[in-house]
Amino acid sequence: MALKSVEAMHQYGRATVLHVVNQISSYIKRLANEPSVGLHHIQEHVRKSCCELLRCKTRMEEAKKEIYKRVVDAEECRTALCTMNTQGAESISRMQASVALAMDALSLIRAQKTKNMAISL
Repeated sequence: MALKSVEAMHQYGRATVLHVVNQISSYIKRLANEPSVGLHHIQEHVRKSCCELLRCKTRMEEAKKEIYKRVVDAEECRTALCTMNTQGAESISRMQASVALAMDALSLIRAQKTKNMAISL
């Protein structure tokens, strides 16, 4: 008789343990699917990736500044070339005329000095 009661207790204990295990398992499943757990994972992802994103943003800003400098340089070169193309020949002609006048004036000054030196001798 005692053996039957021990066996019955063993079966009851086994059923109770299985029931508790199933309840714990379903509790863990519900907890894992809880929205706050998902939010926690999202927060962890943001915390871990935030530093890299800031470094990337800094590199992008530096690259943007360098590109802007190059664009400004290219625009200034284009403007200078366009100005040279439209007004360059005329400017060069005026410069040549000015140089020719200066050379004529220099020749006259030298001739005047030579003449004055010849008279004073």
